[in-house]
Amino acid sequence: MKFSPRLSSKILLLAIGNLLLLGLIFAVFIRLQLRQDFGYFLMTAGRDKARAVVQKLAVELREGDRAKWSGVLEGYSKAGGVTFLIYDIQGHRVAGPDMLPPPEVQMRLHPQKNPDNPQSAWIPPFIVRADAKVPYWLGVWLPIEQEHVTRGDPARMILVVASSTLVTNPFFFHAMPWILCALLVFAVTILYWLLPVRRLTSLIDGMVRATAEIAEGHFEVQVPVRRADEWGRLGTSINQMATRLDHFTTGHNRFLGDIAHELRSPIARMQVAVAILEREAGGEEVQPSVDALKEDIDMMSALTDELLTFARAKLIPQELNLVPTSLAEIMNRVVRAEAASGAHIEMEVDPSIQVQAESTYLFRSLANLVRNAVRYAGQHGVISLRAQSKGANVFITVSDSGPGIPEEALDRIFTPFFRMDASRDRRSGGTGLGLAIVQSCIEACRGSVVCRNRKPSGLEVIITLQAA
Repeated sequence: MKFSPRLSSKILLLAIGNLLLLGLIFAVFIRLQLRQDFGYFLMTAGRDKARAVVQKLAVELREGDRAKWSGVLEGYSKAGGVTFLIYDIQGHRVAGPDMLPPPEVQMRLHPQKNPDNPQSAWIPPFIVRADAKVPYWLGVWLPIEQEHVTRGDPARMILVVASSTLVTNPFFFHAMPWILCALLVFAVTILYWLLPVRRLTSLIDGMVRATAEIAEGHFEVQVPVRRADEWGRLGTSINQMATRLDHFTTGHNRFLGDIAHELRSPIARMQVAVAILEREAGGEEVQPSVDALKEDIDMMSALTDELLTFARAKLIPQELNLVPTSLAEIMNRVVRAEAASGAHIEMEVDPSIQVQAESTYLFRSLANLVRNAVRYAGQHGVISLRAQSKGANVFITVSDSGPGIPEEALDRIFTPFFRMDASRDRRSGGTGLGLAIVQSCIEACRGSVVCRNRKPSGLEVIITLQAA
């Protein structure tokens, strides 16, 4: 079975996808707006954080031995995920790992490399994005006086922070607040959409259930209408459709029943007339015509009886009194009635099983199914009639080993007057009402009936009734 997500899940996924698309558009917009300054934009937060580290680091370095400054910086480097170095204003490394800054950073640390304006070359703070293995560098003043200060030079040192990444480095870019913000946006979006989506899908589910009931012929179903919008108008239309279909089918079935009832009298008179004609006319010349006429009248009589039974089953009131019925007794009657044709019928049923049913309708249904199996598959093997109780339901199965029916016809065989082969007449294909009567009688007993092909061959009809 192909998996299909629920409509509510699809709508929520669309809402989340919309947020992701907006977030992507926003990120692309920021990137295009800042362009080359994007890295500097992220490094600004790192510069402010470096200034905060300076105060604590200066106190710790003043109180410690200068020879241990590299060890102190190593601890800060591990904690911050970056590399800390200390340079004096002549560009000499005072503490930190032995790594050579790129030329762009050295210009900020060596004023002699910018003779036109030496002060602008090295006065911190500075932010540098270099084309090097370690591309991101920034520097801030470190308020510690250096030794052997040259006249005119500031008596301070420079704290340099180096990093190979920005976005994944929490020193420059702390992702957790952004992640929490995104999760909050997702949560608010889901909560905002959840209630209206659930209301919408519950309305759709109710309408789906109602239309499914209508498709099964239960026209008394009604969709609750509590809205004045399109959904309310759709529910009203479904209710009106169910009412119209109920009136139409009731009138149609009553019309069929009335016709069948009215036809019984003239058909009976025709049978009497044919019997008189056969007795008085005699003769071998007219006997074939009389026999053909008798056969046609008998078929009309059978069709009329089937129509009357079908119409009565369709017009059964909903409050039909169902009583506990012994399934073994009904099945034994069916086997005795249909086994006279010489077919091999096997029965398997627990004598204690009882179902809620009307015995006449249940007998007629099982007899029709067994008769069909004998007619179309009796020569192919055993006809099986079995019953099994599972929980609150009882499943009755009529199966054969015949050729089965085409898969495309499985959903139509319970339709009145349906024949798989359009060339069949009533002599070879029956009246076309047998299975329609089965369905009507079983539905009158508050049950259901389905059919399916067996493997490798054969047909299986399953009746489901409520256990008594």
